[in-house]
Parts: sequence; structure tokens; C-alpha cells
Amino acid sequence: MSFILLINNYARGCGTIKRDLAQEIHSGTSPGALSGQDYSSALKKLVSPERFPNLQPIIASGVYTEENNKSNNVGDDLDFGLERILDGIEHYLHLNNKG
Repeated sequence: MSFILLINNYARGCGTIKRDLAQEIHSGTSPGALSGQDYSSALKKLVSPERFPNLQPIIASGVYTEENNKSNNVGDDLDFGLERILDGIEHYLHLNNKG
């Protein structure tokens, strides 16, 4: 039952995000504001090599904010999260079924 509740709440959260994004676009918010493109330059200023030496190259590349990765979208993030939840359930079941 716990697994069902976990997946149900994740799916509900994903649906809420999708609905809210659609409402924002319908009300006139630019897709760039929602995708992260509009805050890319701010991130590049805040994430300096001195403070974040491992993160800075990723931000500078533009991959995180879709500048150079047009296939990265919210849907991919949602699928990624569900895959990690299912990986965790599988791992839990494997550990608890030994013996």
C-alpha cells in the first residue's frame, strides 16, 4: 500500500505541475520563463568556479537551462523522477526478499 501511495502522490504532483505550466503558458507567460532560459544568465553569474567548481561547467554549458539541449524538458524530469522511485522500490524489494 505504501508503494501505491508513493506512486499515486508522485503522479498527482506531476499532473499538478503539468496543469500549472499549461495555465501559465495560456495566460501569456513565455515558454522561456518556464524552461529556464530566462534565468540562465543569472545562474551563470551566481555559480562561479570558485564557489561551485563542479557545478559551474554544467551551468556554463547551458545544458541545464536548455540553451544547448533542446530535448531536455519538464517531461524528461518527470520521467526521470518516476524511474528513480521505481528503482528505489526495486532495490527495497530486493533487499527485503533475501533470506
